[in-house]
Amino acid sequence: MTRETLKLSRYDNDKNLRSDFGGCGLIFYCGFQVCLHSVQKLITGGHVDVKGARSIVETAVGLLEAGLEEIKVLQTVTLLLTTNAVVRGALLAQALVLCFRLYASKDTMTSHAAGATVRQLVSLVFERLESNGQEGKDDAYGLLTDLILLVNGEEAVWLTGVRDLPRPFGLELLESILARFPSVFQKVRQVIPVCTYTCKRGE
Repeated sequence: MTRETLKLSRYDNDKNLRSDFGGCGLIFYCGFQVCLHSVQKLITGGHVDVKGARSIVETAVGLLEAGLEEIKVLQTVTLLLTTNAVVRGALLAQALVLCFRLYASKDTMTSHAAGATVRQLVSLVFERLESNGQEGKDDAYGLLTDLILLVNGEEAVWLTGVRDLPRPFGLELLESILARFPSVFQKVRQVIPVCTYTCKRGE
């Protein structure tokens, strides 16, 4: 695999990446920088549907696996999740896993950027639940439960592949959720006793 001919999805060949994001049927030059710039323009233009979002997340994972453009990948994922609500369920979890993985990067700049992204996107999951009633309940429940598991040294379930998280960072995320979204816990009340106990243990 090279920087010039990085294979990002099942649609591309050695020189081009074919993407039908939102049914647009556009062709992108395989250069990942051009690809990410084009994808970001599609996102901000509102041309991404669920199928397109899945292709974008898969592309981001491919770049992450190759160790390429990590900051731009974070920017693209953040843009995708914050400008529309098409990314839900397992696809949302996959996008968040990407950010958690980059938080564990040995590169200080990447880790700091990923930490800020994780904080923003964790809040976004609960903002969606707060503003849309029961919609998004499963995502919020899965994320909250996994944060508790990770803080207690256990492997995440919904965030497939996230095996550990620094306890101080995990507690920070949990305490932020408790402080900013108290009404949310009426909708995911199954985890309130566990969450409260976990946060108290971290004091």
